[in-house]
Amino acid sequence: MSFSSDVRQEISTKTDRSEGAKRAEAAALLKFGAQRIELFEDAWTVFIHREYDLTLKKCFTLLPKTFKIGTNAVAHEIYLSANFPWEEYDVTNEKLLSSADAKRAFIRGAFMACGSVTDPEKSYHLEFVLHDDAEAELMKGLLGNFGLEARTIHRKGHPVVYLKESAAISDVLNICGAHVSLMKLENDRIMKEMRNSVNRKVNCETANLDKTVDAANRQLEEIKTIREEIGLENLPDNLREIAMLRLQNPECTLQELGELLDPPVGKSGVNHRFRKLGEIARQLGTGTIKSQ
Repeated sequence: MSFSSDVRQEISTKTDRSEGAKRAEAAALLKFGAQRIELFEDAWTVFIHREYDLTLKKCFTLLPKTFKIGTNAVAHEIYLSANFPWEEYDVTNEKLLSSADAKRAFIRGAFMACGSVTDPEKSYHLEFVLHDDAEAELMKGLLGNFGLEARTIHRKGHPVVYLKESAAISDVLNICGAHVSLMKLENDRIMKEMRNSVNRKVNCETANLDKTVDAANRQLEEIKTIREEIGLENLPDNLREIAMLRLQNPECTLQELGELLDPPVGKSGVNHRFRKLGEIARQLGTGTIKSQ
């Protein structure tokens, strides 16, 4: 199964004790999970879409038996008595989402009915695909109550409320009660950050090594130019010494070369000597210094 299906499966087993929270979750399932709702004679028929079986089962669990609930899992339909109190499950009813528990339950129901989340090993993206802009504003407002700033785009004529930050997605999973899935997301996030950190370090070390190799090759060429044109024996003692060390140790860093000198010289001192050698090599190349 996909990560999104795992989350939906996990939260389908969560049921609040509070009657208000149960009603809020059922309201979300009916509002976002129904393709259409029609009255036939003495019963309402709710045509469910997306993750049909889970939504059917959860509605059957949440809605009171006094509403004479029936289901047709094959046709993905829920049957409710004609006197079903829709006003109690309407988001415009101020009592429906009056508590924090009810808001959490509503978000959980919304995810089951119209939510999805990408596998955290690939990317971070959680979304709710809704029917209209009013529903989008409702979802953004509910998420905002928990400090989450969601955004909206339109895709194929439907508003999509989404989050792309891993911390925000973790918060939504926590709100929904998907704690096992939350742990997987956090573990994947930590592993991804560790891999990125190692890659950055390797890339940095590789870049530094490349610079060291390029500098050493340039220094060798400059020393060879001096040797061919005027001979290393005509250099000042300090420059001749470092030039000979570089020829003998082409792979060494500046610090390592400095430690081979007697007395040892720091990295900046060694670099200063190579700059002097570079200047001499360039002057020989331009004829400023005449070879003997």
